[in-house]
Amino acid sequence: MPSNALSQKAFSTKTPVVCHPPPWPPFMPPPLLPKAIFFIFASIKATPPRLPITFAASFKMYYVQAHLRWEGATGHDPWTNRISAYLASYPLQPSYYLRVTYAPPGLYGYIIDWRTQHFPIDRPYVGDQLTHPLLNGSDVASAIVREIPS
Repeated sequence: MPSNALSQKAFSTKTPVVCHPPPWPPFMPPPLLPKAIFFIFASIKATPPRLPITFAASFKMYYVQAHLRWEGATGHDPWTNRISAYLASYPLQPSYYLRVTYAPPGLYGYIIDWRTQHFPIDRPYVGDQLTHPLLNGSDVASAIVREIPS
């Protein structure tokens, strides 16, 4: 039976066609943890009386061998809004410690700690948005940390 009137080529429906998948790219394991780079997006909305801040920023965190943790900041100018953070993993338990500091110009700021967050032991990164309510119930600090693929 021809496949169509123009080709005049015969085919049979009795034998199935075997499709071979293309060769898959080789598996690339994630980099060793100290080589990993993390990306953080952090925001804060705080109203008086303590600190009036509405600020959001993102930056990369790099591993600092001397402190055994990842660190990063939007900048170090004390006269601008700034956010700094560090992320430390605990090798003996599946948790990490994330500290984010929000500071308005010329002042010290809020230090927000997230503890006891769980992650797969082999890769300590946060996939969810972490939130932390501030003194005023409508104010909140948030952070999202993700590992940058190598």
